[in-house]
Amino acid sequence: MRRRSRFYLIMAFALNVVVLWGFSRTYFAPILFQQSAFGGNVADLPLIVHLHGLSFFLWYLLLLLQTSLILMSNRRLHRRMGIASVALVVTMAVTGFIIVTVNVHNPPPPGAPPIWTLFGPAILSTLILFVGFYALALRNRRQSETHKRYIVVASAVVLGAAAFRVLLGVLGPNLWNIPAGILLTNLAIVAGMLHDRYVDGRIHRAYWIGIIVCVSTEILFLAIPHTAIGQAFLRVLAGIGAQLKFLYG
Repeated sequence: MRRRSRFYLIMAFALNVVVLWGFSRTYFAPILFQQSAFGGNVADLPLIVHLHGLSFFLWYLLLLLQTSLILMSNRRLHRRMGIASVALVVTMAVTGFIIVTVNVHNPPPPGAPPIWTLFGPAILSTLILFVGFYALALRNRRQSETHKRYIVVASAVVLGAAAFRVLLGVLGPNLWNIPAGILLTNLAIVAGMLHDRYVDGRIHRAYWIGIIVCVSTEILFLAIPHTAIGQAFLRVLAGIGAQLKFLYG
């Protein structure tokens, strides 16, 4: 049990490193030093974007705290923080949905690639997957072995925004950084599967469900904008974004 707890603490720490690495140059440093990123001033971004980013960052800090509490056998506080996490997840999901739909609605700047119409559905799918696997983790909160694995899956699938920024820093501007960042997050699930295989001799069902559902859904939504159904879906998202634009600021 102690070896397993240490693994999940290391996993939480590793995910936090990816988040800090990805956002340090494109968000935190520009704000602290009043620099620009992505061709604009980060401080001028709409409030809802900052709220989404803050809730996103707090989720990974909470993940680190929660795994530490389990390692210290403080299950009572762990459960209380778990209840509080519901508000954080709702904030992440609602703000993320508004950001995706409004940006699908807004035309790209002159000369810029249509990033949101190409990858908006895939980005939205990661939010949906995150909420779904978080809900599964919450439902299985009394079954700790299942619960913690669904939390890993949820935390991995929504890491794409940070992974994309890591690739941006390493490889430079490249349109394929976004789908690569989304798909590479599944390596965290694979790490959990390998740990299961090494410690238990078998892979827990939660990881199998996670890897199959996440990879298939992400590939589907990366491909869908190039289809007639995908174009109709984008029009729906754009229509919703037009209605929610007043919240974007």
